[in-house]
Amino acid sequence: MYNKNWIFFAFMLVAVMPCYGELLDKEYNLSSPVIHGSNIEMDGLLKTADPGKPTLPFKQVRILLPSGSELSQVNIVRENTKPLVPPRLLEISSGLIGVKADTLVAPADLDLAVPYLKDNVDYKIQTYKGASLLLINVYPVYIDQHNKFYFSPRIKVVLNFDDAKFKRQTIYARDWADIKDFLDDTDAITTYQVEKNIAQDSYDYLIVTTNAFENSKSLKKFVTFLLEERKLKTKVININKELPRWEGVDNAQKLRNLIKNEYQKYSPRFLLLVGDSDGANPQLPVRKLFASVRGYISGNWKIYNEYIPSDFYYGCLDGDFNYDGDNKWGEPGDGDQGKDVDFLCELTVGRFPVDSETQLDTLIEKTKTAYNIENREKKVLMLGELLFKEMDLWGGDYMDQMLGTVDDHGFISRGYDTSWDVFKLYEKEQTWSARDAIGIIERENPLMVNHLGHSNETMNMKVVSFNYRGMNNKLPYFYYSQGCLAANFTKNDSVIEKMVFTKGGPFAVVANSTYGLGPEDPEFGNVKYPGTSQILHRYFMDRVLNTQYLNFASAHQGSKEDILRYIAYQEARWVIWGANYFGDPAIAP
Repeated sequence: MYNKNWIFFAFMLVAVMPCYGELLDKEYNLSSPVIHGSNIEMDGLLKTADPGKPTLPFKQVRILLPSGSELSQVNIVRENTKPLVPPRLLEISSGLIGVKADTLVAPADLDLAVPYLKDNVDYKIQTYKGASLLLINVYPVYIDQHNKFYFSPRIKVVLNFDDAKFKRQTIYARDWADIKDFLDDTDAITTYQVEKNIAQDSYDYLIVTTNAFENSKSLKKFVTFLLEERKLKTKVININKELPRWEGVDNAQKLRNLIKNEYQKYSPRFLLLVGDSDGANPQLPVRKLFASVRGYISGNWKIYNEYIPSDFYYGCLDGDFNYDGDNKWGEPGDGDQGKDVDFLCELTVGRFPVDSETQLDTLIEKTKTAYNIENREKKVLMLGELLFKEMDLWGGDYMDQMLGTVDDHGFISRGYDTSWDVFKLYEKEQTWSARDAIGIIERENPLMVNHLGHSNETMNMKVVSFNYRGMNNKLPYFYYSQGCLAANFTKNDSVIEKMVFTKGGPFAVVANSTYGLGPEDPEFGNVKYPGTSQILHRYFMDRVLNTQYLNFASAHQGSKEDILRYIAYQEARWVIWGANYFGDPAIAP
């Protein structure tokens, strides 16, 4: 998560607030850029990653729009622009995931037919828990068509509205903290109706399940536990009974419409999907969301077009996810009126991927134990494997970015501090096996385990699902893995599913239902290109150890909000779809 202390060091916000008629403008005063080697950098700003173009600083500005406003035009106005002397050699990006070593080019030799970033107006409109938000990228440095560099120390974002469209929207006071946390500018809050009280028949926690578990004794005990121990009022819905009366092109859309209706009427905060989604006729319907990236496997780069199983679809409830009606859900133009889809979820989603009462009971008992995490010893196990021998890339190098404070890739993340006991198994330092990892888990009972290494549906952490029968750790742990496909819950009991519903092992997991976008550095032995899954992981660690301490599902959801700064790139879309949370979404100290 970004650190507001350094955000405001770089940006001083001056709000010009008319009476919300037809015009609204925001001025941003920016600190001067600094030349570091072949890079132009600015404190607290990310860098562009357009393949074949120079890497230049940018900031995603997040503004609360006036209630019920209809945005008609967005303009960027530069003020006090002045020439900037660039580095002698300039770094040329090979993309968010590189395909070759970055090229250093003399500014005079840049091949730019038109100005780069001078007139770009890149923005998205999102709705979040009743509030309308604008996400817009600001580019303080640009290059003209003659390869001359310029810096604008003041940038004004000018918003034009259709005055006739204004109407008052309502947001709940309990949601305001989440909305405010996400934004840089909240001046428009005065145009909203902030409601302190929600409906008397509202509830906190929605469980969606099937005939198999509607009358489950274990599930009923869990509902009682949530109410008595966590003060969470819960509702259970059996989709076998409810889905037939809902409209939709398939069962996944029908289920989302049902969930949306529950949210609009009763305002739950958590959603738990209980049941399996294996095979051609899953108990719980699955939405696969589309993304396309360039990836590296077995020594070759190629384009991967994937339909990714994603529970994100059931948590983000605004608008459509398939505006053009094709078979590719979640494309950039698949939101309402051809805009982008909803990326800001109203519900925090978890999944219990079980298909028997025994599995459900085992997972619930581990979950109940997890609610005592504030009394646990602060121990963590870090697991790193050899990634690409030909590139000299090792998972342990990237796992070390989860330790301490790291200022890298344009943002600061705060990982495990010195109060944690850290155990490491890094192949760069020693060979290790699944038995070695399980041995440390059973002996030390860590609270958290982090992993970066190769995986598939049947193998992760070097554990093979065919002979996995659980672990003997007394206290379950939280597990985060960047490995490929280990959490593909559409396959018959993926290895992550087995870890979740068998004895011991983790009480909750974040893992990928598709390929993880791992470190694919084009420069040997370098951590310059951390891989988009690594960026997401760092955002998660910053939240779960600081602002959302041990609030695992909410921190996971928040990490996807953080990586929206890169949403112009398909890689960000890919990891948002693919990283799924398995476990109770309400677990917290």
